[in-house]
Amino acid sequence: KVHSMSDLLYMGRIKSAWNPSDTVEVVTGVSGLLGPNASGYNTQTEILGLDFYAKWRPLNAEGGFPFVALQAEGMWRRYEADEAKAEGGDLFSAETLRDSGFYAQGLWGFTRRWVAGTRVEYADGDEAKNPLRDKRLRLSPNLTFYRSEFSKFRLQYNVDFAEHKDAKALHAVFLQFEFLIGKHGTHLF
Repeated sequence: KVHSMSDLLYMGRIKSAWNPSDTVEVVTGVSGLLGPNASGYNTQTEILGLDFYAKWRPLNAEGGFPFVALQAEGMWRRYEADEAKAEGGDLFSAETLRDSGFYAQGLWGFTRRWVAGTRVEYADGDEAKNPLRDKRLRLSPNLTFYRSEFSKFRLQYNVDFAEHKDAKALHAVFLQFEFLIGKHGTHLF
């Protein structure tokens, strides 16, 4: 039930786009969220996000290729957790958790329908009660083939480093097929 304005969730986003030249497009943004969470009575969550996207295309680009795109986003969270009982009956005391993380990726559309890229991700949580909330770093190179504007194949390799794994690398390979069915809107950017 809503008893006062403090029981509401407030969210805001500011986005700005501009073209520093005829070949470069840039979009930046700031997002914020503030409000109660479901962990208990009078507990709050605050989230702040920053994002950036830039794309270069030559004036003679055909079908959008070639191009270079850079994208990054960072997020910070403060979460007030109330007391809770675990399934085994253990009582966890109230605490304030703090998390942060970011990702950055670069994409190179080197020829029509082919895109190579790499992505780096980092997360750092408050690991006081849970060792899985530790520092993590992941690197992900990938290669994508667009069969059409409605479907693509992507091959991606991940190497993941987590503190709770004693910095041993975890490796994974993914093959993705994506397709769209039905009407969709025009891409604005």
